[in-house]
Amino acid sequence: MNLAELLFTAGFKAVGDLDLSVTITGLSLDSRSVKPNDLFIGRCEFAQQALNAGASFALRWGIGVSSNPKIITIEPIASEDLAGVAWKISAAFYGLIPMPLTLFAVTGTNGKTTVTSIVQELLSKNNTECALIGTIKYQLGNKILSATHTTPSAITLAELFVQINQQGISACALEVSSHALEQERILSKDIDVAIFTNLTRDHLDYHGSMQAYGLAKQKLFTSLPAQAVAIINLDDDFSKVLLAKTNASKVLTYAIDKPATLRAQNINYHLDGSCFELIYQNKIYQTELSIIGKHNIYNALAGALALISRGYSPDKVFATLKNIKGAIGRMQVVGKYNGASILVDYAHTPDATEHLLRSLQALSTNNIHIVFGCGGNRDKGKRAIMGRIASEYSDYIYITSDNPRFEDPLQIINDIYKGVANTQNCYINIDRRKAIADAINNLTTGDILVVAGKGHETYQSICGQDKQFNDAVIIKDILETLS
Repeated sequence: MNLAELLFTAGFKAVGDLDLSVTITGLSLDSRSVKPNDLFIGRCEFAQQALNAGASFALRWGIGVSSNPKIITIEPIASEDLAGVAWKISAAFYGLIPMPLTLFAVTGTNGKTTVTSIVQELLSKNNTECALIGTIKYQLGNKILSATHTTPSAITLAELFVQINQQGISACALEVSSHALEQERILSKDIDVAIFTNLTRDHLDYHGSMQAYGLAKQKLFTSLPAQAVAIINLDDDFSKVLLAKTNASKVLTYAIDKPATLRAQNINYHLDGSCFELIYQNKIYQTELSIIGKHNIYNALAGALALISRGYSPDKVFATLKNIKGAIGRMQVVGKYNGASILVDYAHTPDATEHLLRSLQALSTNNIHIVFGCGGNRDKGKRAIMGRIASEYSDYIYITSDNPRFEDPLQIINDIYKGVANTQNCYINIDRRKAIADAINNLTTGDILVVAGKGHETYQSICGQDKQFNDAVIIKDILETLS
């Protein structure tokens, strides 16, 4: 495809009289990795570096005409909309206009990974193969790639969509992070079903405030095409904003605490999951889940509505809920010791940790133990809050390292400790493995231990190095030495 065709298909035109007949063979967002005949899409200060490395042209927008004929200023053909330039160019280059896939996009502070996994599982059980792109992995049929980002770059995302389409897969469940929405790695106009889980404190190191964080999440819903479906958690306060702002003509809601399109009631929790009633269109359905906790009921409601919104039978969708496994590292029972149960979970925000511990309180006949830390070079303001929540909702606390990155792990632990209200049963060990071992050795019959914060992760990030560390594997190793 030559540059003129590419720009036109993407909805742009070049400013000035330029020869755009050069064939473009690739796209790049990184001036350090461009190849000959690539089109570089990035910040102006890196344009010359990209050209020196072999790029045919570099794009820029909204800042006037460059004296360098290879640095092209573009403007929109039909409007003043310059949003998502990288995504629009990528979609045009890879033949994704119109989008050939049904896209289920999930955003929210917590639950994205589990909801996308549930959507994928439910579709599979209803005879529809679905790809998955998210925090844990990029699953394209039988091909599984390691995830580099929750939502990859616009170019990588387009490449993945092409691979999915080439395999004959018609649907994709996609986690959409606030960073991706802010950076416009994908635009809502290509989304068929947008799902909102919740909005609580996280990523303030990036967004700066809860207001800015909320505005980023809101972008998924305000620019949806009219034919799209918005699915919103009515029990979350931010739902009021999304209900007022969404552009989708069809809005479905889910809840536990109030009437909604789909509501769960009469819930019984247990360590093997939960059983409850669903109310949909004035009909009551009996169902159960094999994944633990109230928050996973919310996740299941969102996933079920996603399928119903696309015409799948409610009876069949609700009947298959009991067979879903959810996401790895989320409320995952790893083992037992001394009559106690041991779990791992990815909860790393105040809200997720509170929901986790409150769910476990409903299941335990004795004490709740939690091993956790906080990530380095991230929102420091949440650390004391996490300490307070841990002390309020658990009986024994073991504060340790998470991913300290380039921060002093002991300083992070001290920040957490400041929020602990009752320090009598609070233990500190900078070594995560030893902290887990200490917690296991303190367990008695009826206790529940949760090792929180890392979930599926297989590493610890320390001073720029990712050192192998998997909570579930470590737990199993410790249990083996104790047996």
